[in-house]
Amino acid sequence: MDNQDDQYWLAVCGRALAFLCLTQGDLRGQGIAQQASLLDILGLSRKDAALLIGTTEKTITEVLSRERRKAKENNDGKGKAGKK
Repeated sequence: MDNQDDQYWLAVCGRALAFLCLTQGDLRGQGIAQQASLLDILGLSRKDAALLIGTTEKTITEVLSRERRKAKENNDGKGKAGKK
């Protein structure tokens, strides 16, 4: 096998394992944010994540952005309350 074949099959294996993680982790019934977060942690591109979840890259970008903004707001709020 040459290097290009190796890269192709490693990508196929990575996507298959990511799909199994979604399925076995009972995330298929959860929202896009939970699924996209897991796939992001696993290192999949947003394009590949969108294909696995059945949505678009733009939707994943918006959902993850919203989730991170919420998390930041919650952390900022807790930090201010603790300083009183």
